[in-house]
Amino acid sequence: MLLRKHLPFFTVLILFESITLGCHGQSKLATQWFSSARIRVGSYPASVALADVNADGKLDLLVANQRDNNVMVLLGDGRGTFAPASGSPFPAGNNPNDIAVGDINGDGQVDLAFANHDTKYVTVLRGAGRGSFALAAGSPFTVNSRPHPHGIAFGDFNGDGNLDFAVDDWGNNRITVVFGDGKGSFASPGVSFPAGQMPYQKLRVADVN
Repeated sequence: MLLRKHLPFFTVLILFESITLGCHGQSKLATQWFSSARIRVGSYPASVALADVNADGKLDLLVANQRDNNVMVLLGDGRGTFAPASGSPFPAGNNPNDIAVGDINGDGQVDLAFANHDTKYVTVLRGAGRGSFALAAGSPFTVNSRPHPHGIAFGDFNGDGNLDFAVDDWGNNRITVVFGDGKGSFASPGVSFPAGQMPYQKLRVADVN
C-alpha cells in the first residue's frame, strides 16, 4: 500500500498472482501484476491502518488526516473497493500522526488510539460497530513524551490481559507505557524506560521471543 502524505488522497495497490501447474504437480508463478485505486481522503494523511471495523469479515481502511484532526473510516467490500462509513470522518484529536488498533474493553469491537503530534496527548476512540466511533471516557489521555508523541501501539505490557498503549518519548530517549484497565480507560501519564537514541516516529509491538 502506498500512502502519499502531502496529497488529499492515497493509492491502494492490490497484488494479483496467477498460478499454473507444471509437471509433477509443481506450481509455478505465471504472472504478477497490480491493480490500483485512488481514494480521496483528508488533508495530510499521516498514517493508515487495516482492520475489520464493522465485523463483516472484510478489511476496512482507517486514515488519520493530520491537518483535519480526524480519522476517515472507509468500509471495504472485499473486492478492493472502499466507501466512507456513516458519520466518517470522526474527530481524532489534534494532529493525529499514528494509529493503534485493538479492543481495549473486550466488547469485540475495534477501538482506535492516535498519537497527537504537537501535544502531550493520546486520543482514544471506542468502536460502536458498523464502522462508527466515539470518544472514550477520559480521552484524550496525557502522556510523558518530550516534545510530543509521534508513534503509538497497543499491547499487554504487564500481563494482566488488558491492552495498554506505548508511545515514543524521543526527546528523553525513552518509551512511555500507559496501562489500560480493560474497561476503556488508561492510567496516564504512564511509566517510561530507556529505548536507545531518539526513538522516533512509528512504533510497533510484537512478541519476538
